[in-house]
Amino acid sequence: MDEQDVAFNSYYESLTDNQAALLSAIAQEGRVKSVTSMEFISRYRLPAPSSISIALTVLVNREFVYKQDNTYLVYDRFFARWLRRKNARYE
Repeated sequence: MDEQDVAFNSYYESLTDNQAALLSAIAQEGRVKSVTSMEFISRYRLPAPSSISIALTVLVNREFVYKQDNTYLVYDRFFARWLRRKNARYE
């Protein structure tokens, strides 16, 4: 993960605030069934469901997130770990 720090940081910085917040929240959860549920949105202080839907579409199209068995996951498991570690530093 440390070897990829520069690349992961570059990927993260290329995202909008909403996309970064959603990606980080999905990484924290590991698997998410409903990214627009009020429980998920309030737990991670995300914006409105419509904004989350737009962010999710971009994250899926850019292959940061994928859907498997009706759940969303961060595509690269090492990037997900990096995101969890990054968020832990700011909590």
